[in-house]
Amino acid sequence: MQLGIIGLGKMGGNISLQCVDKGIEVIGKDIAERPDLKGKGVKVVLDYKEFVDNLNPPRVIDFT
Repeated sequence: MQLGIIGLGKMGGNISLQCVDKGIEVIGKDIAERPDLKGKGVKVVLDYKEFVDNLNPPRVIDFT
């Protein structure tokens, strides 16, 4: 399973780490490098094109 998260602040970062602990591959989009999250298995990208390119199709995006 794969999950994309936009925003890796306090909440997004913690959700990312919980998902990685459960074996879910996480692609995270943030405005800054996050070596703390990268070191724990989160793939961090800095722009939206790279974010979308790293998510396997078919992609489902929810804006709720």
